[in-house]
Amino acid sequence: MGSVRAPTGDWPEVDVYFGPSSPSASVNVAIDVEGYSMTAGSTTGDPCTAITPTRVAGTRCGTRPTPSRCAGENLPSANSSLTTVGAGSSINVAVAGVGSVPSTATAVALNVTATDGSAASYLKVYPTGSTPAVTSNQNWMPGETLASQVVSKVGTGGDVSLYNFAGTVDYVVDVTGYYTAAGTSGSLFTSLGAPMRLADTRCAVSPTPSFCSGENLPSANSSLAAPSGGSSITVATGAPSGATSAALDVVDVMPATGNFLTAYPTGASLPVVSTVNWVPGDTYNVVPNAAYATLSSTGDTSIYNGPTNAGAANVVVDMFGYFSTPVSNAVYSVTPSTAQTVSEPSSGASLTNSSTSISYTASGIASGTNVTVALFPSSGAAAPSFNASTAQWTFEAPGAPSFPAAGAAQGEGTTNTSEAMVTSVNGTPITPTA
Repeated sequence: MGSVRAPTGDWPEVDVYFGPSSPSASVNVAIDVEGYSMTAGSTTGDPCTAITPTRVAGTRCGTRPTPSRCAGENLPSANSSLTTVGAGSSINVAVAGVGSVPSTATAVALNVTATDGSAASYLKVYPTGSTPAVTSNQNWMPGETLASQVVSKVGTGGDVSLYNFAGTVDYVVDVTGYYTAAGTSGSLFTSLGAPMRLADTRCAVSPTPSFCSGENLPSANSSLAAPSGGSSITVATGAPSGATSAALDVVDVMPATGNFLTAYPTGASLPVVSTVNWVPGDTYNVVPNAAYATLSSTGDTSIYNGPTNAGAANVVVDMFGYFSTPVSNAVYSVTPSTAQTVSEPSSGASLTNSSTSISYTASGIASGTNVTVALFPSSGAAAPSFNASTAQWTFEAPGAPSFPAAGAAQGEGTTNTSEAMVTSVNGTPITPTA
């Protein structure tokens, strides 16, 4: 199973494609919806904050004496006594107010791993205090270890509940991000439309496999080789400056031995968490999982391949979109602060600025952001009559450009102004407001 952030098409629908196979092959598909994203400017969506993955629960560590592997996990006290989950039972996991997740969180992004299941079963994650939906977040056969990315609302007491259908199973829970109420700080999601393949370590061998020719991997990632046990690869996402995290699908292909992969910000310490898990004898030759990957300042994420005694792992990484901090319709400070008169010297001629310059600074906006600003009238002044398409300039934050220079053309019309307002950020239009 896996989690996908899929854009809708012209109709509110998505298509699911079943890969090449014999004409007689078929597959049954079950699709569950966890939530949806709104277009820019909507006031109904909850902003997301991705964090370096943090382990908050592990039922294997609730037994006494505590297993030695639990020593470095530093589980919060609220979840430290959780134990193996029986058939038809649920456990409540504290998430809001735990670690980096604020008590005001409305929902959380989790990576939930099911391991040591004694029977074929499935997982349901749901807000504590509510009735579980007729869905599942993970399915497994006896003895498998599989992980799944889940987004769940926070329930009673700041908890989420994890249900097990049959047999016994241990759950491991890592938090990768959280959502807060609309209007609060956080990042908004930008979909790429069609997913983009970022990396495929199978393509770094010689001769290059024929299937690699159609993947069009970014040059920064084209030579990434399968990481050996205990090592990492660095994947450049190409997300724009200001992006805080990326929505990825991380895949291990044809695993030879049991192991795990961990996605984490490049340059950060390796967290005690996992993103993809598998054990010898798993049913699957391809093991995927979604990830909210926090990015480094250069837009990179690292993928770590488990312990040093494990073999090399072929890794495939796809990106569905990225999260970035929204920029509001902020009014920039103007120097000089007095209104500048823009007048028409002759009929039909371009307007010119009679002052030496008007300077604007891009404070509060991430470095490298492309910002377009346009002139607007001072409070109480008449609406501008110049051509807005020519009376605007684009520059890169946090530069402090001076424009227009004395004598520069500004379009046609006349107005007085001492304010400028953001009209687009990284090419996305923002409707100016007075």
